[in-house]
Amino acid sequence: MSTNTISVDGSGKDGAFAWWSPHRMEVPALEKALGDVGLSNLAPKSSTVPAALKETLNALISGARIRVRGKPISFNPLSDAVKGCEAVMREPGNEANVHDFVMSIVLDGAQVKIARINHIYMPHVRGKEAALENLLTNTFHDEMSWFPTSMVSSCVARVIGTLGGVLCRENGGVWFLPENVIDRFEQFADSMESSGRVRITLTKFPLRPGERSYRLVAESIQKEIREALLEIEEGLSQIGKGDARARGQKTRMARLMELRDKVNSYEQILGITMSDLHQAVEKVRDAVAAHTVLDALAL
Repeated sequence: MSTNTISVDGSGKDGAFAWWSPHRMEVPALEKALGDVGLSNLAPKSSTVPAALKETLNALISGARIRVRGKPISFNPLSDAVKGCEAVMREPGNEANVHDFVMSIVLDGAQVKIARINHIYMPHVRGKEAALENLLTNTFHDEMSWFPTSMVSSCVARVIGTLGGVLCRENGGVWFLPENVIDRFEQFADSMESSGRVRITLTKFPLRPGERSYRLVAESIQKEIREALLEIEEGLSQIGKGDARARGQKTRMARLMELRDKVNSYEQILGITMSDLHQAVEKVRDAVAAHTVLDALAL
């Protein structure tokens, strides 16, 4: 991990900006990095099957050395009802892009099968489908042992958010970490880098009122809290009925308490009072509580 330090003064108000160069990572390696800091529950929950199928088809298409002639090949999942992936050649048009089908594969149990082939682009495949499907299946199972880059990047972001960090710049993925969690994040980052090609950079600095970094953190925590509150409020009408509704309301109340605690934490970090955020949290809390009361009366 690359670490830079800018006049950290030890005042208790210091923090760090973190960003990273994402890369795919083996499943056991990421799980170990999370377990080392007690955050195993943040491991990606989504299936790796779509990514593995995409990488499997990509490997085959790349090896086939298809002449694209300025028409790049894109890989798209098939319908939700089918576990599969297709490769299409995309040619930019005046009004809309023109797509030319190349090949598609599907997962059938533990085997990867060829669904369709455009022999114009893949003439050498004719008559070799069985051998090719064996190759595709082996490649697929190898790919299943990896988390794709997008999942790894999202996982790093979840770790920082769980540690109390805040996203300061979406373009480039720059996050702020408070001083009291930097050591724990460094342990996680070192484990990530020792097991893969993810590269994490940490720049430590003092938070001083009036400086641009201070203003950026203050603006970012405001933005995060307000967006989270808006999401909770807008979701009140979509939390189901009966037991599902009760669980949804309980989850939202717990999330509101987390947001309130985060506001308190950043008031101490920044040395300011954010009364407007406290009022906003209480407003949404009252709305959730009102829904709970109305449900009880309906019973």
